[in-house]
Amino acid sequence: DIRYPLMARMAGATHVIEPIAQLVYRDGPTNTGIVNNDAQSTALDTSNIFSFNRFSGADRQETGLRANVGVAMQTSFDNGAWIAASVGQSHQLAGVNAFGVTDGSTAGIGAGLDTPSSYVVASLEGAMNSALSGGLRVQYDPATGTIPSTNMRATASHEGYSLTGTYAWADANPALGVT
Repeated sequence: DIRYPLMARMAGATHVIEPIAQLVYRDGPTNTGIVNNDAQSTALDTSNIFSFNRFSGADRQETGLRANVGVAMQTSFDNGAWIAASVGQSHQLAGVNAFGVTDGSTAGIGAGLDTPSSYVVASLEGAMNSALSGGLRVQYDPATGTIPSTNMRATASHEGYSLTGTYAWADANPALGVT
């Protein structure tokens, strides 16, 4: 795991830009013999692009040699506002890709990790103050030029109460039964 954070202080704000490169290797079976007792879903986004195992349960694990690359940026403003952005992609370099193994389950299908190069994932989040915040997360498939999924959220808070709105969109995926 190689990270090289660069920090810059300017009038009114502090910026941190962090290029990230990660190599992950795991040998062994793609599952432990239990057909997805608890690892049914996998969603690739910027919250787990640099995780060592993106299966949700304990009965499956990623296998082979994978490279995860990306960059994260955060700006903190002196008035308390902040903005954060990140983008990344995962590449299967060698070995068996556990996300591409058909075992009678749907784990890995439509996650963007079942191909040699994953979807490009990106996010932009921020807050104007303690009362207003929001964010956007997107998956982009460079092989087809499409956006498989995206979600947006906004939150407003005042005197202990908060109101949050979320919009999520997923492209059709017949292999998962999503039309």
